Amino acid sequence: MTTKQEAYREEYREYLMELFSKAWNTRPIDFIYTLLRVSGVQYGHWDPFSEILDAFEDYNKFLDFSDTLEGKAPFRVGLLMYCQAIEITAIHELFANLIRCCSGQDFVIKPFIESQKQKKREPLYYIPPSANTKVKILKELALKSNDLKFQEIFDSFYNDQIRNSFVHSDYCITSDEYRWTEGGPPSSVSLEYINELITRTFAFFEVLLQAWKSWLIWFNNHPKYIRLPQYEVFELLTNETDGLYGFAMHFSNGQRAYFERYSEVVDSRNLTLNKDGSINFFVGDLSKLEMEWKVDGKVFIG
Repeated sequence: MTTKQEAYREEYREYLMELFSKAWNTRPIDFIYTLLRVSGVQYGHWDPFSEILDAFEDYNKFLDFSDTLEGKAPFRVGLLMYCQAIEITAIHELFANLIRCCSGQDFVIKPFIESQKQKKREPLYYIPPSANTKVKILKELALKSNDLKFQEIFDSFYNDQIRNSFVHSDYCITSDEYRWTEGGPPSSVSLEYINELITRTFAFFEVLLQAWKSWLIWFNNHPKYIRLPQYEVFELLTNETDGLYGFAMHFSNGQRAYFERYSEVVDSRNLTLNKDGSINFFVGDLSKLEMEWKVDGKVFIG
């Protein structure tokens, strides 16, 4: 017999497989940037996404352990993990760029930058957009790209009233209800609904991370070099363990740019950003560019 969690996984897997595949088929290079989460240089552990991977392993252990808890405890533990999961900025950014790829747009490093608010008299600090704001933006992006399924998928597990009431400690749990009072008239939902939200959320994120990892590994069997129209050669950097971990761009004048992401190091060279946050390159001496494809200064035949 199929469990609820297995049914949810299958529902989400079908959608995510279609989303990732469409992104790859529509904008392959930007899709690669999206999988790699191209960013600035980092040394040491500064990557929230890798922390997420560790956190979800811990969360799954807690979910197994929560079966032994009684009373309100399993719901409190579950909601704590639920709120952590749906707040993850790195996941929101991943989705924003997947949807952008599907609609033929460039990858951008910070897709929500226009929604952040600058702090007065503090030019280096800003207020990031809320989870609800980012989800609304994602729904708008999806609608513009004719993705009519995204909202249905997200609404199946994302409930901002539950998130907001729990993180602000404005809730009560009875024997059969979750209740809150802030932001409007007193409201409540059944604990069965809360349990379904938590179950759906972790089914979704489990399948999402599996899809992301499987695409990285998939590139191990993909041709390593891609010819681009402007006599550039795009090289996929892969290894057996991680799959895709970076890329290099070869120019006909012998110049090379690259991006590499490891567990605690992000390194790059000759990458720059356009004003809109999309990726560009320092090409070097433009007068030495030739009308032929080259890799490391040698004519590329492939």
